[in-house]
Amino acid sequence: MGYFFLENFPSPAEWHAAKARYTTSLAVSSMLGFLVGLGDRHPHNLLLHPATGEVVHIDLGIAFDQGRLLPTPEVVPFRLTRDLVHALGPLGPEAGFTVAAESALLAFASGADVIITLLEVRD
Repeated sequence: MGYFFLENFPSPAEWHAAKARYTTSLAVSSMLGFLVGLGDRHPHNLLLHPATGEVVHIDLGIAFDQGRLLPTPEVVPFRLTRDLVHALGPLGPEAGFTVAAESALLAFASGADVIITLLEVRD
């Protein structure tokens, strides 16, 4: 995944902005997925937007903790694999992911309207 950023964002400013968007979108979508019990998260269900670097989740069929009912139950709250961490950069989750995840959880706790807004389908 790290090469994605080098190939799609050639200038240092573009690369830095895309990495920041990736980090924030990964953190926020991970926390939202945790709250709605989104399961079946693996590399084929996560895409990177080629123009922004943001994480895009697809195949949302296993939600509301249905992953716990699979033949091999899912027990982790969200996926943060080595590939995802590697794309965060040398500081890993401490490079902004942790702060963004904490901020997202605080925002979600402040009201359901935030979650409804994030779940709306966008063009």
